[in-house]
Amino acid sequence: MALGIGVDVTWSGNHHRAILWNDRPASSSDIPVLVIDGQEYGTTNLMPDTRIMAKCLRPGLGPMWSIIQKAVAAGYPVEVEFVR
Repeated sequence: MALGIGVDVTWSGNHHRAILWNDRPASSSDIPVLVIDGQEYGTTNLMPDTRIMAKCLRPGLGPMWSIIQKAVAAGYPVEVEFVR
């Protein structure tokens, strides 16, 4: 199932809205791909000071949390804010 999570991405003073997708050509190995303005980025394409902020209802539940966990395991610098 294709699923994307909207995230905020910052690096070197830049800020963009992006999507962590689990179903893109580059994500065939089950690793989410970060898409910013239509361009796909893997962990090796990110600047060293990149921060990715995701919002999630609570840990451990649902497909959104699964994408976040896979992104963290792959090396994406994801920070999670839990919201109500």
